[in-house]
Amino acid sequence: MKTDFVAALAELLLQNRIQAAIDALLPWLREHGSSVGAIADLLAACPAIASQRLIVLLADILTGYPRSTVGAPVLIFATPENRRRSPSKLLLPCQDTDAPQPGKGLKFLGWASAKTIVPEVWLQSPKHPVSIEMGQICAAVAVFESHQAPDEPLPAIGPEWWGHLFLQTGCCVSMTAAEPLLPYPSAVEAAQIMLDASRKIASSKHLELCYALPRFLGTAGQLRAIREGVTFGQSVGESL
Repeated sequence: MKTDFVAALAELLLQNRIQAAIDALLPWLREHGSSVGAIADLLAACPAIASQRLIVLLADILTGYPRSTVGAPVLIFATPENRRRSPSKLLLPCQDTDAPQPGKGLKFLGWASAKTIVPEVWLQSPKHPVSIEMGQICAAVAVFESHQAPDEPLPAIGPEWWGHLFLQTGCCVSMTAAEPLLPYPSAVEAAQIMLDASRKIASSKHLELCYALPRFLGTAGQLRAIREGVTFGQSVGESL
């Protein structure tokens, strides 16, 4: 991380020169933003006095403002129906073009990895598939474009829609999707926390969470993610 770039970016934010900050940040995101940990490193390097402004600006960019890109943090445990042909990975399914959308004002865009926040989630498409390991708890983010007004609550996604989506995989799939839907970067952080909590509780009798400090996800969201992960880890552990 170049300290002169971070210092110049922080100065622009403190001077409230938002467009200049965007112009400086976008090339960096295009070149480095998809690397694992890059955005977390940028926030860690930013002076504390400007870090909250950078978080707000990044949240707008990463959700595609003025569009609204939201995500459902998902935990999945998949096993093959036919154990004679047991693939090591499951390709997460795309939606049929003629299938109904998950809710009013929502359009399913595809899947994003929970390993890192990427600046262009629309790249996650059939050309950029996301897969998970079979036989272990894995996390991903289901990404949606929301056409709801800013003051309208996002609809809940019913189990029927998820069931129809995963039916085409031909695998036995257990999953949980945290509610409510979150802005995309917050959804990635929630998925990471859910995964950590679920794996710890599924493999031991105690829970010791070790995850990077969330930047976009608030305290309430962190607590919901921990509860969701613990519950799913317990259910998977009991079924093994």
